[in-house]
Amino acid sequence: MKIVASFLVVGAISGLMIYASGGFNAFVENLLSTRSPFSSAEEINLDSRGNNIAEIKGSLAVNMKKSSEKKDAVLLKQCSAIPGVAEAGDVLLNEVAWMGSRGDSKREWIELKNSSSSAISLAGWELLDKSGKIDVRFGKGDVIPSNGFHIVSRGSDFAGTINNSDEALYLFDANCGLRDMVVANSKWPAGDAKQWMTAERNSDLGWNTSQSAGGTPGRENSATVNTFNKNTNAVATKPVESAPSAIRISEVMAGGKNDSDFEFVELYNTSDSSVLLTGVSLKKRSSGGTESTLVSESRLNGKTLPAHSYLLLANEKGYTGSAHADVVWPSSYSLSENNNGIVVYDAHNVAIDSVRWESIPEGSSMTRDGWENGSFHTNALPTPQNSH
Repeated sequence: MKIVASFLVVGAISGLMIYASGGFNAFVENLLSTRSPFSSAEEINLDSRGNNIAEIKGSLAVNMKKSSEKKDAVLLKQCSAIPGVAEAGDVLLNEVAWMGSRGDSKREWIELKNSSSSAISLAGWELLDKSGKIDVRFGKGDVIPSNGFHIVSRGSDFAGTINNSDEALYLFDANCGLRDMVVANSKWPAGDAKQWMTAERNSDLGWNTSQSAGGTPGRENSATVNTFNKNTNAVATKPVESAPSAIRISEVMAGGKNDSDFEFVELYNTSDSSVLLTGVSLKKRSSGGTESTLVSESRLNGKTLPAHSYLLLANEKGYTGSAHADVVWPSSYSLSENNNGIVVYDAHNVAIDSVRWESIPEGSSMTRDGWENGSFHTNALPTPQNSH
């Protein structure tokens, strides 16, 4: 008991000396770095002192809670360094659907934008929220094209919930450097939950409420966005793509002769402009109306379908046609030749187009009769076409 008491006295004196010399910040940082086996960790909330300490320091760096095992408090996962000010760069948090998507509050998403003239790999980057429950680790395949977008969505890329208040988002690069952030203390700086209007970046890097319900996922914001490039003040401009509603299912094959996995779905862009497919997904529908994923939106994010062109989606292992597949779906997902269907959804979970069949003869496909109607006919000689 004397040893413990001595330890506490020495610790208290040390803390007071640090406070006297370095102030409250130094005292707290010393407290957080001290590991004592003699006392449980009490929750520390720096936010209660106002914002005289960098706001991130209190909300992001450490969230100490009591532990029944009396272990040290757990820091945030990969990028746990206490950040200061975001360093201007080419990738920014461009739009946040913190209220969800129209008709479904759980369809939350966050859009990143690359404002540079070159593609940027996000390999090693990380996106965190204030509590650390949202933790998106980007991989080698996550590349944002020049002046392009990358969307991460709840359910596909993260399991946590974007809180409507007392929230923050932090974007770190591969070296854990803070590249961008947005803080929602009592409320978000922009967005309208009742109208499903997102928070989007404007030309001065502030935030405004989207002018359209559902926001502009994968497209330029309703307010022109500054390039956020540390070397230029130029404003990014880009032709507006036509709506995904111009997409039509043109041909479907649910299995070849002696090969049930020889499957493909062909889409066609009926408009005179290119269509950005970010947020678009395909689901298969059973005869009872049950739907399941065929092509997830993550496989189409960032892809563009030129005007009056085809996009070929196929089973990644079963399809071996001469026309190269633009997008593949997992071999574990399979279409049925009998009593099956396909529905194409946009980023707001609104059906763009659909087709249902009672039976497709083995080795044949279902081919659309025309773009203005939904009728199909059996084609004994399938003609898959891609965007090339």
